[in-house]
Amino acid sequence: ISSTLDLKGVCHIVSTELNKIVDYDRISLCFWHPPLRLFKMEMSFCPKENLASRVTKSIPADETNMYQVTCTRKPFHREKLAINHESNPEDRLLYSEGVRSYVLIPVRDNENVTAVLGLESNKERGFGEDQIQLLNSIADHLSVALQNAKLFSDLEDAYQNLKSTQSHMIQIERFRALGEMASGVVHDFNNILASILG
Repeated sequence: ISSTLDLKGVCHIVSTELNKIVDYDRISLCFWHPPLRLFKMEMSFCPKENLASRVTKSIPADETNMYQVTCTRKPFHREKLAINHESNPEDRLLYSEGVRSYVLIPVRDNENVTAVLGLESNKERGFGEDQIQLLNSIADHLSVALQNAKLFSDLEDAYQNLKSTQSHMIQIERFRALGEMASGVVHDFNNILASILG
C-alpha cells in the first residue's frame, strides 16, 4: 500500500491486492465529510464484473449504514441482505444491483473515522469473521497510506502555488525594471530637450 503516494494508485493497489485474498464482487472507498453529513465515493471497482461499478459520488449519511460505522468505529456486516419496509435507501439500491451481502470497514485516523471501505458480494454470507478481522487490520495500513497520499497532494498543491506566485513575482519585477528604464529614458530625453530649447 505504501509504494505510492497517489490516492488513485493507493486505491488501485488496495483493490487488486485484496482481490487476491478476499472474494468480493465490488469494492468501494468512501470518505466521510462531517460538516456536509455525507460520504464521497473515491473509488468503486468490480474485478469480476458481476456487479457494475458505482457512479454515485455523494451519499447522504442518513441513507446508509456507513454512518453507523463512523459512530461506532466498528465494522458493519450484513450477512444476508433482504429488503423489507425498514430497509434504508442504500440497502434497497444495493439489493437492486444484485448485492446479497456486504461488509463496511472503518478507516481511522487516530480515533476518528475518515473513510469507509466497503466490500460487496452477490452471494449471501459472502464474508466470514476471519476475513472481516483481516480487513479491519488492513484498514489501519490503508489509513496511513491515505494520510501520506493526502500530505503528498497538499505538498504538490503548495508547490504549484509557490511556482505560480514566483512566476507572478518575476513578472512584476520585470514590469518594475521596465518602468524604471522607461522613466530613465524619458528623463534623459527631457534633459536633451531642455539643453536644445535652452
